[in-house]
Amino acid sequence: MSDLAVPVIERIAQKVQERLGLISERLGFQTTASETVRPSRKGNFRPKDYQLVFAQEGETENPDLSCPGNPPLQAWNAPFRIAAELLQSKNDKTAVDTLRNIFKADVQRAITRSNRGYWAQWDGLAINSRIGAVETYLDESDQVAGFHTILTVIYRTPENNPFEVVG
Repeated sequence: MSDLAVPVIERIAQKVQERLGLISERLGFQTTASETVRPSRKGNFRPKDYQLVFAQEGETENPDLSCPGNPPLQAWNAPFRIAAELLQSKNDKTAVDTLRNIFKADVQRAITRSNRGYWAQWDGLAINSRIGAVETYLDESDQVAGFHTILTVIYRTPENNPFEVVG
């Protein structure tokens, strides 16, 4: 499928998944992600140790970066929720915060890694991006710990063509 057949927002989502998929000790990270999942409507995944789950949330228009014209250019704030799961062994005496901090740093490093230009522009697909604050959690059974953050990507397309990239 050519890039012209895939909307800009989906191409950005694929790049996010691709970068998160790089988290591996073999590639110089401190941890290795077991998998990166984009859940289907029914979920279709079970929590795993060092698993990343990311999902696109509702886009909002960015009127400050939209432009009049024929056709007008619409800018969008596209949030992606990135969640990381840690299923620590009962025999592991490492503080869960330590595990979270290291995995969180690897996630941030993977997202901001780019071989072509400024990381936040997603190889020319976006105007800018921002990684939000991290929220940690520990489930009631103390078996699953993790964190989640919102990556907001700002991109722009012509109003009548969400497949076309406009800088």
